[in-house]
This record gives sequence, structure tokens and C-alpha cells, in this order.
Amino acid sequence: MKHLFLSIGLTFICLFSYSQNNSFNILPFKDGAILYSGTLQVDNTIQKEINIRVKRWFVKNFGDIVGASITYEEPEGGMVIGKAGITVNEKTKLLGSFSMSVWFTIQFTITDNMCQYEFQKFLVVSLDSKESYNLESYGNFNSSATQNEKDFLNGIDTKIKSLIRGIETSIDPNRSVAISSYIQKFDTFNQKGDTLSALKMIREAYDKYPQDLSILIPLLNFYQSNTKSKAIINYFGNIITIAMEKSNYSSYYLKGFSLQNEGKEDDAIMAYNVAIHVKSDEGMPYFYIGYIHYGRAIKLGVSKKNPVDELLKVQPYWEEALKYLPNDKTIQNNLKTLKHDIEKQKKVYNM
Repeated sequence: MKHLFLSIGLTFICLFSYSQNNSFNILPFKDGAILYSGTLQVDNTIQKEINIRVKRWFVKNFGDIVGASITYEEPEGGMVIGKAGITVNEKTKLLGSFSMSVWFTIQFTITDNMCQYEFQKFLVVSLDSKESYNLESYGNFNSSATQNEKDFLNGIDTKIKSLIRGIETSIDPNRSVAISSYIQKFDTFNQKGDTLSALKMIREAYDKYPQDLSILIPLLNFYQSNTKSKAIINYFGNIITIAMEKSNYSSYYLKGFSLQNEGKEDDAIMAYNVAIHVKSDEGMPYFYIGYIHYGRAIKLGVSKKNPVDELLKVQPYWEEALKYLPNDKTIQNNLKTLKHDIEKQKKVYNM
């Protein structure tokens, strides 16, 4: 369990990263196994070249690694499977710092205007290459794991995500630029109060990139913020139903956690809210939204500013988290401490 102690003249509160499928929220799990996956939608001009671009990406990243290779390829290009490896630094008290090999399988499934990728079957190989074990068993993924073990897992996560970004760039170089442009225009219209233009922009973006979380998150949040508008509901038609069917709670929750770690707090809150909308009876999104507001209260206290308003925002989220995690002692204790801190700070600022 990772403890983070914070103080601004407030009582110390214990915050930690909860595990999901025993992964410390560092590596994504599905059905008990580590799995990184995603789907890219491409236009017809790229469709014919996906197979070539996928193999070119593989050679670029793993061509110099002994043992890495494309192990299977369908004659008509519908599937490409490869064995690949990366090296990640690990530290131990006994041996100090050294590099470990992590091997995995990458599978690309190519269908009409879609390319799905999956990173799976992760193996950690010993220094002498004589032994290997499933990454799922590394450090037993329990609350007693050391910081060095967590750093090792974070190193793997960083490298895999970097590879995934490379896939997206290799297959469709203009994709990220196009999505950023859509989001920027959407935000501009939304901030100006031009709801209809914002709506048209996000709808257009969704039509072109229906699987992309960068589009789905603001789209679903926009809809949730305007559910009283019949015009918006009619304009969306069944798009929200379709989007929700494609939605995955874990994807939004982990996206929020990732954004939070990157310091993108507003985006993280947006992702957590979508996760709540998809599955409202999970406690962790509520907890981390409260955690973000608590962090903001800390910053206000450090700046000698009144933190009470931010502290008050924490309470309903942690209470909701406790509703779905009633036996969680840490949330119980944090909530009690928070209430004490609120009263304490009210007295400091004569409220």
C-alpha cells in the first residue's frame, strides 16, 4: 500500500493507490491477465496499407532485438502477430540497478477500416535467460510490494504506452493532429456558450473517430451537462446509446488515473465522471475526484489561502466512495480526518 502524507496545517491524511485486479492500477488487466488493447479507425486510403505500416512499425522498434520476430501473418493481411521484447531498469537492495528483459506478444487484427492491437502474454526473463515467469506474478502484486517493484512496473507501462503511440502515428500520421484540432475547436465553442457549434464539432469528431477516448470522454460529458436540452437530445439521436455500449468502465477509470498522474486534473475529473456514468456503483472514481480536490486544498494552504471551499468539495465524493466501499478502513479514517480538518480551517479563517 502506497501512503502519501500531506500537510498544510491540516491533520495528516493517508491516501493510496488502490489495486484493480491486483495491479496497483499500474498495468491494465482483463480476465486476470495483463492486456493493453485499442482500436484505430482509418479511412479507405489507409486501409490498403495498414498491413505494410504495421510491419514497418514492428521492424523499426524491434528489428535489432535478437529473438523478436513476426511469428504469424495471414496471407490476405487480416492478422499480424509478433513476439517482441523491451528492457526495463530494476533496482534491488542486493544487486543494485540492472536491466530486465520483458517479452510479450503483439497481435494486430485488421478489418474494414479498423485496426485492433493487443499487447499480451507478458514474461519477465531472468538475467541469465534461464528462467522466466508471468509478469502477473511479479512481486505478487500485493500491498507489501516495494517501491522498486512499483517503479519497475511503471517503467514497463511507460514503454508500452510509448509503443502504442508509435502505432497510432505509424498507421495514421495525421490522426493525433486531427483529434487535437477537433477538441480545440469544441472547447472554444463550448467556452463561448455556442452549444450548437460545439455539438456539431464533437459529433463530427465522433463520426470520424468513434473508438477514441479523447473524443468519447468530452462527448459523453457534454451530453451529461446538457440533458435538459431537447434540441441536444434530439440532435444526438441514438449516438449516446451507441457510445455507451462501446464504453468500458475500466478504460475511463484508468484513463482518469493516467491523466491524474500527468497532472491534468480537469481532464482526469472528466474521465472519472464518465466512468461513474458508465458504472455508478464503483467507489474509486469518487475517491480520486475527492483526492484531486484535496490536493488543490493543499496548494491553497501552502499559498496561505483559504482551503475550506476545496475541502468541502472533497467530502461528498469520499462519502459516495464509502457508500460503495463500506468496509474500507482508509476511506473511513480519511473521511473522519477530513471533517476534523474542515472544522479546524473554518476556525482559522473565522468562518
